[in-house]
Amino acid sequence: MGYGWAIAAGCFVGLLLLIPFTTLRVHLTYRRKEKEDHVFIRVKWLGGLIRFQYEVPLLDTENSLQAKTKTTSNIPGLKKRQRMRITLQDIKRAKERWSWLRRRVADLYRIIRRFLSRVTCERLTWTTRLGTGDAADTGVLTGIAWGVKSTLVGVAGSYIRWKTKPDLQVTPHFTDRVWQTELDCIIRFRIGHAMLALICLLVHMRWKGDERTWQKSIQFKG
Repeated sequence: MGYGWAIAAGCFVGLLLLIPFTTLRVHLTYRRKEKEDHVFIRVKWLGGLIRFQYEVPLLDTENSLQAKTKTTSNIPGLKKRQRMRITLQDIKRAKERWSWLRRRVADLYRIIRRFLSRVTCERLTWTTRLGTGDAADTGVLTGIAWGVKSTLVGVAGSYIRWKTKPDLQVTPHFTDRVWQTELDCIIRFRIGHAMLALICLLVHMRWKGDERTWQKSIQFKG
């Protein structure tokens, strides 16, 4: 009986040690047709033994993106000129805060970039069909769409690795009003790389003296 528990515990520990070397696949699908959006996220782990799928409800952006805001105020104090006294000490503190923030962003950037360099894109297909009803305007928009897609893919390629060449398509409709796009992307990465990046982020956020430095850097005396 004791040997059975020992073997079971050994197998469990062995599985835990193997988890960082397993691969996680994320399949993202985004579709937009006119004013409706649809998003699917599928996650596979251990060769599909463990699966997770999430479907974002259908989004109708016709009303949510047409909200207009207008702000007015009759507070007399807002119309008065206010004077702000800036001392050399304030300038010094602002410089220290900027230097601290720049180092923080640079460290976070290195951590994220290191993780993304371990990410592989297995497939990227991005097709777009567009048209305004006017041939000239459609031609201009088609050129802009190609430029945006090429730029985004080029930037992504400097961070991640491609297994296959991205498939980009833009189909113009010169006589119809059309706006449809579909993005299908599959990426994979090892659990261990994600765990290491998460640990680095947590350590970076809880670096000793960091909170005191932040509080000191944002305090300005009047």
